[in-house]
Amino acid sequence: PIEIKAFYQDTQPERIKIKELLDTYTYQSPKLSYTFIDPDRQPALARQYEVKTYGTLILEGFGRKETVTLPDEQSITRAILRLTSDTQKVVYFLTGHGERDIEDAEKTGLSTLKSDLEKSNYVVKKLNLMRNRVPDDAAVVVIADPQKPLFQEELTGITEYLNRGGRVLVLLAPFRDGGMTEFMARYGLKIKQDIVIDRISRMFGGDYLIPIINTYGRHEITEN
Repeated sequence: PIEIKAFYQDTQPERIKIKELLDTYTYQSPKLSYTFIDPDRQPALARQYEVKTYGTLILEGFGRKETVTLPDEQSITRAILRLTSDTQKVVYFLTGHGERDIEDAEKTGLSTLKSDLEKSNYVVKKLNLMRNRVPDDAAVVVIADPQKPLFQEELTGITEYLNRGGRVLVLLAPFRDGGMTEFMARYGLKIKQDIVIDRISRMFGGDYLIPIINTYGRHEITEN
């Protein structure tokens, strides 16, 4: 069974729409059920489930919990799939070159990201490629803003991982390539020493390096 707790105010207009959507799920499967909870009337329950905004869904089942903050059919279905999955995907963050630290709670740290990934049923680990090869259970290897260049042995290890179907997410700060310019070029990605500026849509009082993006193409990522 999967139980869905919908945290909506009793008078919230969106409550009607989400109820209709949840009714379609319970119609398709008797193992799904839902209840509405007004966080203003039951604040202790909202705190217990770490609900910070109205319109949050908490899905519980299979001994796990999933949080959906912008509920629609896709996000609810994905949460159900994560609950019913027998395996946890492992995300490895590369270390050894001054990368952003998944244990660091400061502004430049990634502890919040680590916490959010774990809440979404991922396992988050550190990886030192000078000591180990990329493990077979890696769903993705994240290289987050290396301050020092990666060694050739490490790049060889990443290449070997990619060749066996692996995935790598590279996050680079401006003018710091982590010694990966040639490596990225092999995959058709060119790293240039450029800065994109917007002379019109800049932040009020800011310079050309702080643009304001206020129009988006139609895409799932920018929908909300």
